[in-house]
Amino acid sequence: MKKVLVVLSILITLMLFGCSNETKIHENINEELAQDSLQVMSIIEKAVEQDQTSDELDDSDYKKLVSYKDKYLNPDDSFVVIGEADDDIITFTLGTISQYSDSGLLESDKKDFLKNKENVEKIIEQGKIHAELED
Repeated sequence: MKKVLVVLSILITLMLFGCSNETKIHENINEELAQDSLQVMSIIEKAVEQDQTSDELDDSDYKKLVSYKDKYLNPDDSFVVIGEADDDIITFTLGTISQYSDSGLLESDKKDFLKNKENVEKIIEQGKIHAELED
């Protein structure tokens, strides 16, 4: 019985702390921007995996992509860029939205989307501009 309890407590601990796939937001990154960018990249990733063009997105997801472009293409005074890494996140995410909107979902496009998502996640986690990222 003790062994079962020990195994269960280890499993619960691993589930709570060790199995998180959530991207950690570095202190040098605007948190709202990071969350919005991750949301948009997830929408595009899911759509690409399902071979869904932008015309085939449900209204809610499509509106989120448009909303992101409206909010970050020409940000107003309420948005605070913390550093150059924020600019890189915006550039990668807006570029991915644009590429996805124009895409016929070629395999090369799909690879680019996934690479861009990976780059955005690394920038968010490391708080560095793209050129300074560590693998």
